Amino acid sequence: MIYPRCHFYSFYTKIDLSENFATEPPGQIELPISEKKLHGENYKNVESKFEDMGFENIKYEKVRDLKFGLFAHSGDVSEVTINGDNDFKKGDNYNKKSKIKIYYHVFPK
Repeated sequence: MIYPRCHFYSFYTKIDLSENFATEPPGQIELPISEKKLHGENYKNVESKFEDMGFENIKYEKVRDLKFGLFAHSGDVSEVTINGDNDFKKGDNYNKKSKIKIYYHVFPK
C-alpha cells in the first residue's frame, strides 16, 4: 500500500507589539507642552508649533501693554488659550478643531 505524502504548513500572523495601543481617539491631539512654557516665545513660532501638532483653528490677538520693552519684546507671547482655558498641561488632550488663541505683546499705537 502506498501512502500519499502529507505536508502541513504552519500559518501564523505576525503581531507588532511595538505599536502604542493607547492612542488618542480620532481628531484628538495630546499636548507635548504646557501653556506656561510658551510665555515669552514669538507668537509666530507658537502658531507653527500648534499647526505642526495638527490644530486647525488658530487665531492671535495683540495685547497693547508694552511701555519700554525691557521685560518683554514686541511679538512675545503673553498667554495662550485652548477653548478659553489657559491652564492646559503637557499630556492634556484636545480636539484638533479646538479654538487656539495666542495673545502677544505689542507697543500701544
